[in-house]
Amino acid sequence: IECTPPSMNIGTTSLSIEHDDTYYISNELSFTFYSTPFVNSIYPNKGNTRGGTIVHISGLNFAPSSVLYCRFGSNWRAAMFINQTNVQCTTPPHHSGQTALSISLNGVDFTSIANTSATTFTFRNGPSIERITPTFGTILGGTTIKISGQRLNSDRNNENDLYCRIGNSVVQAFKKKNENNEDGTVLYC
Repeated sequence: IECTPPSMNIGTTSLSIEHDDTYYISNELSFTFYSTPFVNSIYPNKGNTRGGTIVHISGLNFAPSSVLYCRFGSNWRAAMFINQTNVQCTTPPHHSGQTALSISLNGVDFTSIANTSATTFTFRNGPSIERITPTFGTILGGTTIKISGQRLNSDRNNENDLYCRIGNSVVQAFKKKNENNEDGTVLYC
């Protein structure tokens, strides 16, 4: 059988079955009522289509639960409770485009999806490198490497957000000022 509980105060109450005016209690079962969770904002609000982006969700009425989930469109992921106003989720692999993010404390009921930027996550294809020039340099370092590829722009159009990883070293990437590179196909390290 299925039951739809009436509106109640926050807290835990007992669950029993009544049949033909006879009251039964089985296994001392309980049911917990909680305040409806609400998502205020998510950060970051975009990530790679391969998944793996850790998303910080801010809101109200989050609670620890063994069935705490984030849902990106129709893809569910286990969520990590931080506190009553913060939850973290890791994005699943997803096709490129925008999708709504919602939270469930019970694995059944999800936060209502408002078509706002506060609850929208954008999956994007990540950068791809097609060619580097030159392909070798001195052990003393200092060789400028030209990287050609697709989607090499920063999300915020701030070149201070761009880095190159060469082996175990991370160096600041840059664009040449005199080069027309609006499409994000050339970067230097």
